[in-house]
Amino acid sequence: AAYQGQGRFGGAAQHELRAVASLIPEAVQLVVRADGPIKTVADLAGRRVDLGLPHSGTRANAMAILAAHRLAPDSLQIVSGNTLAQATELLVQGKIDALFTTVHAPARALQRAAVRSRLALIDILPTDALRASGLVPLKLPARTYAGQAEPVQTLATTALLVTRSDVPTKQVDTLLELLFEPASTPRGEGAAMAQINTSTAREGVTIPFMPAAQTYLERHTKR
Repeated sequence: AAYQGQGRFGGAAQHELRAVASLIPEAVQLVVRADGPIKTVADLAGRRVDLGLPHSGTRANAMAILAAHRLAPDSLQIVSGNTLAQATELLVQGKIDALFTTVHAPARALQRAAVRSRLALIDILPTDALRASGLVPLKLPARTYAGQAEPVQTLATTALLVTRSDVPTKQVDTLLELLFEPASTPRGEGAAMAQINTSTAREGVTIPFMPAAQTYLERHTKR
């Protein structure tokens, strides 16, 4: 969005931005009550749906998914202005029928809610248009959340490390070494950090790569 000057960056395209690497996948999660009538994206028609905060990544992804399923925004009862925690509470209370969020899974607010209320995730399948927007297929394993017995197919955007086109090559190389070569610096622990690797570092990128980053990743990508 920043590169093209879209959304919150409207009228101010930043064509000097360059991709360095994709980092952690952030899953698009369409959440409903397990005992409710919504089983597919198409079932959102006429329902009360929280699409995320205006100008957020969640909102942009939700709108792209609705468009891919030929659901016009005015075919829903759109709810907005809530944080994920607030939207989740509204869902648990039955005050909305579904919510979208784009966040690394498992999301803490959803984890807490799934323990006390039966929630379900809706499958979101890839289309050419959604892939072109930078979304990539992602499978959430069973038991990502309490009560989730089966894997869920969805899409993800990736947290993207970016720089400017005028940054020296040596600085980019040093940054990539620190990021991908454990001997250079401690990487930390946790499921999110474990997903950062050169194999997926070019997924979901829709802006030009920094040439130094492209060269590094081609050289180090695991076969």
